[in-house]
Amino acid sequence: MHCLFLSGKKRKGFMYTLFTTIIFAIIISNIAMNHDYPYKLDENYKMIRSNEMNYFTEGVFADIGRSFFISGKLAVIAITNYELQNGTFVNNSNQSLVETMLNGTYNGIYLPFIENATLDDWHGSIKKLAEGLSYNIEVTIHKIELMQEDNFNLNITSLTNILIMDPILSASLNRTIPFSKIISLQDLEDPFNTVLSKGYIHQKYLQCSRIEGSYSSLNWTYGRSYVDFTETNFSAFSFPVNTFLITKNISNVVDFGGFTAVIGETEENTGSVDCISGAANATDFIENNSIIVLDRNYIWITNLTSQSSHSCFFEAKDAPCFLDRIENSSSFSHKYMPGNRGIGSFINILHFPVILQDYSKEGLGDYKLDWKYYPV
Repeated sequence: MHCLFLSGKKRKGFMYTLFTTIIFAIIISNIAMNHDYPYKLDENYKMIRSNEMNYFTEGVFADIGRSFFISGKLAVIAITNYELQNGTFVNNSNQSLVETMLNGTYNGIYLPFIENATLDDWHGSIKKLAEGLSYNIEVTIHKIELMQEDNFNLNITSLTNILIMDPILSASLNRTIPFSKIISLQDLEDPFNTVLSKGYIHQKYLQCSRIEGSYSSLNWTYGRSYVDFTETNFSAFSFPVNTFLITKNISNVVDFGGFTAVIGETEENTGSVDCISGAANATDFIENNSIIVLDRNYIWITNLTSQSSHSCFFEAKDAPCFLDRIENSSSFSHKYMPGNRGIGSFINILHFPVILQDYSKEGLGDYKLDWKYYPV
């Protein structure tokens, strides 16, 4: 099975340059101070020690958000890689990702790509740094959740308590802090298509280009485009099924011929075919033979129709969201986000062996909508 991209190398551990610099400076200062005043608690010592504790505390607060982001991103990579390598899917995807964030495992199995970068690893590193400064620190995660922010981003939220104690000054700080971090899915590989096509296609999460119009029909969802600049009479033309006309002025087109629908740039309407009007610069933006998907008033398009690896993802009614997809759910489940729109992509079934080229299923020529093509 194909493995996930990661710039050719595993990223291990946390790279917190600023935080490390601050801690290093504090340690050196503390060593020098204790050399001159080993057991004195005069006012100067108290002031310096108090300032050091403030610097350390600020570093911890600044660093914990980065720890959630790095652990979350690497957890997504680790779980995706697990599915690609084993040809199987995880259960309860959001809970599985949280488990991987915390300790680097899935169902007790340690996963690559996240070694030395879990939240447990971060907690251990912070404790060692605190011990070097003669502080005691306890980090307690009361709540951590991972859900869909939207179809192309995840959101990690937590409620974390940080208790820092200085036994020398008999001082302490106890604070519970909410955190929220957005994790982009951009460029990660989609295991749903890779595993279910038996490794014949690989797709990254790349969002399709999108334009908006002021009116749309509910009767059409996808097709190929034909761009017309001259407002031709199309009565003598013969177009394949599910072809959409892209024109500047809908009302100037003499005959819509065999077009399923029309997309126009001006605020015009017609009752003869389904249409979406007011789509800015559509004749410049959409190329002939592009794949087009209409969902709500959005026109999702990809101009790369020849290779499945170059396809993109678009929002689509009843399609699974990311957390559904890595559970091998082929429909929107309502568990992870409101509404009923997940993401799907076009795939080129000519990349499949003959046994997988099922033209009887809903699709577009030699392309299929992935969440409709694959069985549950």
